[in-house]
Amino acid sequence: MPSNKNAQAIMAAIATDKSKVLGVVIGDKKIEPPGLYIPRAEAKPLPQISFPVPSRSASARYIIVSMDFDAPYPSAPFFGPVLHWIQPNLRPSSSESDSEDGESVKLGIEDEAGFIANYASPNPPPGSAPHRYGFYLYEQPDGFDASRWKPAGGEKMGNVARIRYSLDEWEKEAGLGPILAANYFTSN
Repeated sequence: MPSNKNAQAIMAAIATDKSKVLGVVIGDKKIEPPGLYIPRAEAKPLPQISFPVPSRSASARYIIVSMDFDAPYPSAPFFGPVLHWIQPNLRPSSSESDSEDGESVKLGIEDEAGFIANYASPNPPPGSAPHRYGFYLYEQPDGFDASRWKPAGGEKMGNVARIRYSLDEWEKEAGLGPILAANYFTSN
């Protein structure tokens, strides 16, 4: 199985360190607490992301990655992990707060067509127990060139390229730093 040690480590960290919990809203569902169950029919909209970003400069950019570690079944995840989304060029929205304390800002997608892997909503096989769908936020490195990983011609990423995705390997190739925050929901 591909290595995803960093994702596993941050998921363990969010259980005890609430400052590492990424704000994720799908449709009208705010994923709070981490692990919230969302029926698959309600998990189709493109997620909205928020986090108290460490730098609010106009040039700061972030990358969100979403993965399913339980494909095709949590008891037999031999297709996992499955990549569900890579979206670079997220930037802090103009002073839009997502929290009562006013510290978390929404991260807006600068260019929706600029995805590396388009968002694929949950689609576990019939009879499967709920899968965990994780979201991981990275600071985007200066000079990051998303075109290196995008499918040719602006096409959507196919299913085969998403199966058994090694997040650790991609982190290294892309020159990403540590995961800043994470969250997950469950669905089937």
